[in-house]
Amino acid sequence: MLLAAAIFLVPAYILMAVVSGAFSPRFNEWLAEAEHAATLGLPSPPPPSDFTAPAIALLAASIVLLIASFLSVAAIVRIVDTVYRGGRLGATAAVRDALGRMLSLIGGQLLYFTAALAVLLLGFSLAGVLLVGGGLLTFLGLVVLVGAFAALLFLAVRASMLTQAIVTDRLGAADGFARSWRVVAGSGWRVFGYVLLLALIGVLLGLVLGGIPTALLHLSDTTTGGVVAATAIDGLVGILVAPVTPIVLTLLYFDLRWQHGEPAPLPGGGETPARPGAQGGGLPGQPGR
Repeated sequence: MLLAAAIFLVPAYILMAVVSGAFSPRFNEWLAEAEHAATLGLPSPPPPSDFTAPAIALLAASIVLLIASFLSVAAIVRIVDTVYRGGRLGATAAVRDALGRMLSLIGGQLLYFTAALAVLLLGFSLAGVLLVGGGLLTFLGLVVLVGAFAALLFLAVRASMLTQAIVTDRLGAADGFARSWRVVAGSGWRVFGYVLLLALIGVLLGLVLGGIPTALLHLSDTTTGGVVAATAIDGLVGILVAPVTPIVLTLLYFDLRWQHGEPAPLPGGGETPARPGAQGGGLPGQPGR
């Protein structure tokens, strides 16, 4: 699993290290000077000239890293699915499978991003109008703002099985998103608990494996060497912790399928029988493999 993740993540982090090392120190130095000037009440220093190209390069490298992360998760999910069923799958085969699902994976994430952006824009626009009204309207604006964040959280939980649906059930972007939505239905708080716990574990591991070495080495984000070294540490940590969340969520996905009355894979091979009348009455359209 680590090898499958590394095949995608190592080139992406190398690209990020090169781009960040070339462009980030100058921007970080200006940002530090601006913060210092704001603290002292002094005029802010002018931003670096010709920063458009570096900003585009950093954005492009970030997008490459994001796509590499999607693909590494997909490869790990495929390995977990195969091994759980009693089979064997090497890193190369898992990588090929993930690349074959790339368009569906990106499309599914774009659907999720679009839905989240729509909720965010609608909620913030309505809240902004109400907040400037004063009195009761201000209170209603705060309620709408909290509701928008709650809706974003709800959407994130419902879409949390998107990759599992696309990879294990061989679905397209829209069908994968819809299936994740349906399979999480009725278990939202449980899934939220897992997602929150995994996020906390990820943050803790990141602090221990990445934050402590970075602090001990006194890496500066205003020097090329410091930025490159920090990016390398982030990459190593990212590869080491990459399997944790996909493993847990894939096993949870199998359990959610069973909870909805679907056949679910058994350890070592085979499937559980369908459970008529189970929660949700079963999900329609169980795809073939």
